[in-house]
Amino acid sequence: MKLSVVIAAYNERENVVPLTERLVRALDGLGADWELVYVVEGTDGTREALDAIARAVPRVRVLYRAEPAGLGAAFRRGFAAVRPDADLVLTMDADLNHQPEEIPALVSALEVSGADIVVGSRFVAGSSVTGIPLWKRALSTSMNAAMRFLWGLKTRDKTSGFRVYRAPALRSLAFRNDNFAFLPEMLIDATRRGYFILEAPIRFTVRVHGVSKMHILTTSRSYLSLLRSRWDGWSLFALFALAGGAAVRAAVSLAAFPGDGASFRAGAAAAVPLISGVLLLLVFFFLARRLVGRQAACFALLVFAFPSPPFLAATSAPDGGPETVLLGLAALWAAAESREHPENAALPVLSGLAGGLGFRLSLQVLACVAPAALLVWRSRRDRRGRLRAVALAAAGFALAAAAGAVLDVRAPISARVDSAALPSADVVSNAGRLALVHLPGLVAPGAEPGGTPAWRRGAALALVALNVAAVLLAFRRSPEALRRGRTIAQGLAPLALAGALAAALFVFSDAARTPGPAARSLLFVFPLLAACLGLLLARISLRSFPLALGIGLAVAAFDLSSASFLPGPPAPPVAQVGRRP
Repeated sequence: MKLSVVIAAYNERENVVPLTERLVRALDGLGADWELVYVVEGTDGTREALDAIARAVPRVRVLYRAEPAGLGAAFRRGFAAVRPDADLVLTMDADLNHQPEEIPALVSALEVSGADIVVGSRFVAGSSVTGIPLWKRALSTSMNAAMRFLWGLKTRDKTSGFRVYRAPALRSLAFRNDNFAFLPEMLIDATRRGYFILEAPIRFTVRVHGVSKMHILTTSRSYLSLLRSRWDGWSLFALFALAGGAAVRAAVSLAAFPGDGASFRAGAAAAVPLISGVLLLLVFFFLARRLVGRQAACFALLVFAFPSPPFLAATSAPDGGPETVLLGLAALWAAAESREHPENAALPVLSGLAGGLGFRLSLQVLACVAPAALLVWRSRRDRRGRLRAVALAAAGFALAAAAGAVLDVRAPISARVDSAALPSADVVSNAGRLALVHLPGLVAPGAEPGGTPAWRRGAALALVALNVAAVLLAFRRSPEALRRGRTIAQGLAPLALAGALAAALFVFSDAARTPGPAARSLLFVFPLLAACLGLLLARISLRSFPLALGIGLAVAAFDLSSASFLPGPPAPPVAQVGRRP
């Protein structure tokens, strides 16, 4: 194994000598062919101290520049100087914040796990942090939280400089930032390229000698500059889909409530489902990004933002439809985040609150509450932690449901339990109608038997076939997915379970025999179909992005062209399982 260590040192004369002595002992203990590259800036004598060491230890090299150009620029020079046959590249700070004795553990973690990058993390079990100023803790915590939200990075410690890279992976990464923010920027690029990033615990201690080069204003500007890299092509893709979906929902609201705008009640009735619908688009995108990845989530959002007219009508009417789907998917999203961030006790509570509020609108939300509870349960490893997480989610659910009961005394929970929730006498017939009539009608109006033009029926059947193919391919176990330890089907499992439960409630009720569109009783089936279609288009985009985009836009155009099939918002409440008209 050939290991290159790159360290940037700016006015660190008092630290580099003891650091190098400890590094040499740790690296010799690895039994690897190593080199140590220092990128030195400043005029305090750091260069002279390291030059003396380099004369005694030939495997130590020094790159010098008097004027500081920034931490990112220094590491860019250091990476360029790494020998071309290196297998691994390790980076760390020069101020003794990082312990050289932990290098073998990081290298071993990379070799055992097969990871492309191992991050020495301050925020995982087994790590420790001592002596760090409050403002640094606050800045690091807020930046990590913001980057997790904006980029969906799973890595908890995105600003740690103690890392081990596989050399081929490092050479493929790019960063533009010349200051501290180059560290998260590298992880952003690595995540987009699909690299496996692992975190390992470290001991992080405050410097004893010298002065920190991390100033709050410079560092904050550095992190803010990352926003430029946030708006790449996929971000603009998602923004287009979001804006287009919001525009379509606004058009539906205006068409449903024509007038001169003088009626406050009419305006409010149109505005509430519109706001809920836009929030629904955001929550679906965040959930899909967590479950199936960023690129597939962008395509899925395109499908979800321009849905079939029956689903659009069901989630645009001012009768609780948009809020029902919004709260159900929000419960799933918070539970999925809880699985990725088990240390956060607020996420199970948030999942329970969303489920409880949705439960007051419709029993259909239980189709999302069940998989959300399973996600919360699996988010903890030990039995005690699982019971605590589920108890927090249950408390949030009970609190929201009780608050809803107080605010909505005219419609108690017992009003949701009526004949529609009882088993139907003809389950087999209901299942047949679901598969042959209602699901095709939900995906593409005109696919079900009826008086539609032949060309539209053919296009609708082709769209149904595309959705069926997407579902089948999404749940196919590929060797590549198995190698990464998690199949696509496992990622889709929460949405799949929600869709299956919604379909089961539909089959085992009288809703299947209700005349008219059935989308209002199958609200949580369409998100699964959109996610599967997004995965299929993302796979096609690997070979031809224009083809994948063309298919997605064709699906959206077909749905928009079906505007004549769009029913107006019905007067009665949601005709869904468990809700009394």
